[in-house]
Amino acid sequence: MEARAMREEVALEPRPVALREIKDYAVLMEMAGSYLCEEIILAKVANGIEKNLEFLKEYISALRKQFVGKPAHEVDITSPYDEILDLVKTLREPDQEDKEKIREGEIGLELKEKTRDLANALQELIEGIEGKTAKYTKADLIVQAFGHLKGLVHTLITTYKLLTRIVACVALLCVVVFVILFATMETEKEVMVKVDEVRSLIETKQVALAKVMEEISRVKQRTEAMESKEGELDREEKIKIMELKLKAHNLSEKKEKIQFEIDEQQKLLDQNLKKIEDMRRKSFLKRLLRME
Repeated sequence: MEARAMREEVALEPRPVALREIKDYAVLMEMAGSYLCEEIILAKVANGIEKNLEFLKEYISALRKQFVGKPAHEVDITSPYDEILDLVKTLREPDQEDKEKIREGEIGLELKEKTRDLANALQELIEGIEGKTAKYTKADLIVQAFGHLKGLVHTLITTYKLLTRIVACVALLCVVVFVILFATMETEKEVMVKVDEVRSLIETKQVALAKVMEEISRVKQRTEAMESKEGELDREEKIKIMELKLKAHNLSEKKEKIQFEIDEQQKLLDQNLKKIEDMRRKSFLKRLLRME
């Protein structure tokens, strides 16, 4: 695994490839530390992590240059970065105690935690660059509408007699309120479109979930077959087992992510179906006035 070259125009990516690759090294060391205690393998792991750190150093430097003026507060990226670099030095020259920690997966677990800290700091830095944009709410739109209404009412007051002005103002107010309520009233057709979209998305993700689970089963079978082989495993076989375990771990994370997305979409589907039932039960006036 090698770090990718830095582009001239830096994209605001919270989880760049280099960060994900360092996480993969951490998972590998946590799950298969007993296979990694040979110095030549530890050196390769250290080199891979260091190359990705070099990329991240340039990436973070480029991100900082995108700030306009002085940031609201400084984000501490240096600490988790240096802590990962210290672990790289440990991998290059491990003592007996360090090797024992590697076998037990403690170094891998520590690397994963430091990588998570670096990812959180990077996310905070990117949020500082992007800033926050407030969205207009329905209440804001109503306030704007009444602002325009105020101008129209002022014109009426200076033109017509008192009774005519009162009637016109009330009528205009009713029209504005009706238009706002009608324009923001959700229709059954709109909700049905959302229902169809969510159902289609759920079906697609279920197919993807089935494929991932099938792949996990195949990888586990291959791993168990290699581990049950009689006699001492050679270096290539040990490395192959580590790769299979890492692949199984990544597939499991992918499966959990897809299942979470399916559950969230199912909740949204249930909400929309209930909304349709409520809309069919209510009269037009109740739906217009948002009455239960």
